[in-house]
Amino acid sequence: MQASSLRVRLFLVVSAITFLTTSLFAEPTITVLSPGSTSSSGSPVFYEAYATSSSCSNGIAAIRIYTAPGINAYTVGGAHLETFIDLKPGTYDTVVQAWDNCGGVGKAFVTINVNSDTAVTVFMPSSPAGQIPNHLAASAQSPSCAAGINAMRIYTANGVAPYTVHSSYLNAFVNLLPGTYNFTVQAWDNCGKVLKSTFTQTLAGQTDGYLYAVNGGVNGTVAEFQLDDGVLSNPNGDGLPPQFQTASGPQSIAIDPGGWFAYVLTMGGISAYEVSQTNGALMPISGSPFRTNGSSSDITIDPNGNFLSICDKNLNSISVYRIDRSSGALTETATIYGSAGFNGLAAVSTDSSGQYLYAVNQNYSSVQVFGYRINLDTGALTEVPGSPYTVGNAVTPNPDSGFALSSVANYLYVGTQTGTGQAFGYSVNFSTGELTPIPTSTAWLIDEVPAYPRALLADNQGRFVWAPGSAPSTSPQNWFTGYEIMSGGVLANQTRNLNGSFFTQSIVEDGSGKYLYVQGFDQDCTSDSCPSLVSSFFLNYSSLVRISGPLSTSGEGTAARGIAVGRKTGD
Repeated sequence: MQASSLRVRLFLVVSAITFLTTSLFAEPTITVLSPGSTSSSGSPVFYEAYATSSSCSNGIAAIRIYTAPGINAYTVGGAHLETFIDLKPGTYDTVVQAWDNCGGVGKAFVTINVNSDTAVTVFMPSSPAGQIPNHLAASAQSPSCAAGINAMRIYTANGVAPYTVHSSYLNAFVNLLPGTYNFTVQAWDNCGKVLKSTFTQTLAGQTDGYLYAVNGGVNGTVAEFQLDDGVLSNPNGDGLPPQFQTASGPQSIAIDPGGWFAYVLTMGGISAYEVSQTNGALMPISGSPFRTNGSSSDITIDPNGNFLSICDKNLNSISVYRIDRSSGALTETATIYGSAGFNGLAAVSTDSSGQYLYAVNQNYSSVQVFGYRINLDTGALTEVPGSPYTVGNAVTPNPDSGFALSSVANYLYVGTQTGTGQAFGYSVNFSTGELTPIPTSTAWLIDEVPAYPRALLADNQGRFVWAPGSAPSTSPQNWFTGYEIMSGGVLANQTRNLNGSFFTQSIVEDGSGKYLYVQGFDQDCTSDSCPSLVSSFFLNYSSLVRISGPLSTSGEGTAARGIAVGRKTGD
């Protein structure tokens, strides 16, 4: 009786321990975005999935695709995968499996049917309503053509093709204005066949979920804030917001359009992070920081999400890196060292389609914009016709310094700093990348704008151009200058909105087009180590209404070095 009672008690204790362990360390949860279970498609098959863990603060170690028991088709370190898998026709009971760093293992089961049709298969988008930027992933197969597929292309309208690759698959985000679009994904095989898939989708702006602010200094950090309909909040309440270490001397930050990765340009390389889909925390990517060639000044990610570019003000160079869409790792694909005409490249940006890359210099006798076509297969750069373009010769012959670039629709706007700052506009030739000055009868003044690469913003819905003002010698000391974008890209109806005592250096926009976020510091602070601050505003042409902040991004003694916003969950 005693032995039996002891066995019962031992069983209960073991059961309790097992339950407690299971409760403390729950299995990772896997979300499969593509392919859909029981779907029928051609090959290669597009997989996108991510894993989260509610109990393991150390995050996810790896995620893998099994196409059959024991058959490891693809593995990547981290919580996210995004890849194409070649499969022969047939039915597959595939498994996406993830391991967290606390010993937990999670699985998701996806049954797929692979056909032998000569066709284009569109895996994403999967809904007739989508968000901007819009994720497209597709593959093509032509079994009767032994030479395979030559190229694939996305058309967003008749004759408008922002993305083409020479491959049997494509994976890219497409950056468009809100509206309804008739998409065509087209492929050509090497035997003369043309394959097409068409669909209609209505796109709208999306509200972002996180804001990241870079704090400068030798021991740089990135601070994280939560966003809720434009309202900033500190996850740590009254304490410092979460801080994530960067390499030394951080300069600026960029978030990929899918919201999976963050990149901070520093004096010590590019610090790269995976964005936690649980809470927005930044987790260093294996291999980070990635090497750069010198003292870089600005960073940008093309709206397709496949290439990251930086410019260097001392080496007069532009470098391009391919982004691994699963891990976020970077591989340098091209570097161009310019002539003396570069004279200190200050800012770099793509056009809104991601086909062309532009950089502006800080020559104190004339400002020039250098333009390049991006090879979407390799990342190589080819100078566009007419490059470089001298800025301001129609209005101000010798602007002091170029400092910023911002694009929307088919327009590129250039910020220059003189005694009075100015904005200049160009229309972008969609087919060649050539720039044509937008006519103006009077200068588009932006009034003592601070010379930072993110201190000029063309809003993502093509309505306004904004620039924050610096502090002159008399009050009021800070403002935003705004213009409406009119037909042909012309700026008109200048307005000035006061910004209190907040000295703004960087400005970004929410994906919904409703809110502006700014970073700077309190101009009334008399200390040599004023803390960096962030605020948010409701975006309106005639007035900007502050809705949250200013909130401190760090302790004193750190300079504001740039901000970026990202999605609440990837894609």
